[in-house]
Amino acid sequence: MVKVLRTHPLAGTVDGKAMFASLFEVTFAPGDSSAPHYHPGEVVGYVAEGTLEFKITGKPLKTLKAGGTFFEPAMIRHEVARNPDAKQRCRVIFTLVHPRNVKRLTIPAVEIDAQQAVRSDKLNSAAARIWFLASFRCLQRSSNPAASSQCLMKSSSRLMKADRRILGSKTDKQ
Repeated sequence: MVKVLRTHPLAGTVDGKAMFASLFEVTFAPGDSSAPHYHPGEVVGYVAEGTLEFKITGKPLKTLKAGGTFFEPAMIRHEVARNPDAKQRCRVIFTLVHPRNVKRLTIPAVEIDAQQAVRSDKLNSAAARIWFLASFRCLQRSSNPAASSQCLMKSSSRLMKADRRILGSKTDKQ
């Protein structure tokens, strides 16, 4: 469970952007975890209760007990955030310093990974890139898994029809 405790505008700017500091409390039930994600600003956190396993890209997995602290640079992949305890909850307090005009404070890693894959040309066909982007638009539009799944099925069906038309026109010209 994520709870916003306070959001406050900061004096001055960073890279010409007005900034906010937002204070959060996250409670992980026993065995609970968050999906890999990114934040658009730097994070400083404190484990208030329980145990937290924590990992960001390029750093080893850390196990933090109550009183432990952590730091995340802006837009680095937060790979692991989980409560390894089967009986006790984990409570984390963190501050996120972020640009005032951002639309989301947590960005799913799959979304950033897809954008990076498209930019780096890891997806070698135009159709694959289009499908990849369409998939993530579906996931962005709805937090309801059934609605996301329905959107993905419609996108896949449209793209398969487009592929058949493109492939058919190529064989006609040969």
